[in-house]
Amino acid sequence: MKYLFIAAHPDDEVLGCGATMARLSEEGHELFVQYLSDNTLRHGVKNALKKYADASAKVLGVSEWWCAQIPDQSMWKYQGHVVAMVEAAVKRCQPDVVFTHSRKDLNNDHQLCHDATLIATRSHKSKADVVAYSVAGSGFGQEIAAPRLYVPVTEGQLIKKLTALGSFELETMEAPHPRSIGAVRAQAVVTGSQVMADYAESFDIVRSIW
Repeated sequence: MKYLFIAAHPDDEVLGCGATMARLSEEGHELFVQYLSDNTLRHGVKNALKKYADASAKVLGVSEWWCAQIPDQSMWKYQGHVVAMVEAAVKRCQPDVVFTHSRKDLNNDHQLCHDATLIATRSHKSKADVVAYSVAGSGFGQEIAAPRLYVPVTEGQLIKKLTALGSFELETMEAPHPRSIGAVRAQAVVTGSQVMADYAESFDIVRSIW
């Protein structure tokens, strides 16, 4: 199967579903990532995205990734372009499942990314299932308060997530930040305990076609 991960910013997909990506890759599925902006530019570092995204893709087993280069935190100015980029990614990959941001995230770019995905996957354009992930630190902790989908993962798959997260060194936070390595690991443990697994990630099912 083909899985497409839509991320407003590089590392969002790792924070939201990195361990799930590792599991899917190990199971033999094809993974693709569409970034909509390059948030590394705000640090004043040029050409950092390719280095970071390539390293993360290698760890998680991503076949290919693209970036639309829409200005960070300015997607509201380019909503038509955001939709067009997501539509192009869906058309290019023909995914069976699309992962996108949760609409409950407070980050405006995340919300626009979610809306663009729904437009791009309307039934006359795609039959893909659509799943929403939340990015730690993007809300009040209730972004996916009642998850409809749990994905148990192994210690090795969680380590791949943490390693991929570390690839985006400009975005790595120190504890006790919710996007720190320790906090991300702790969240996997807590989520896993909800389904009697050592580790897990949780998601909201936006659309599932049987």
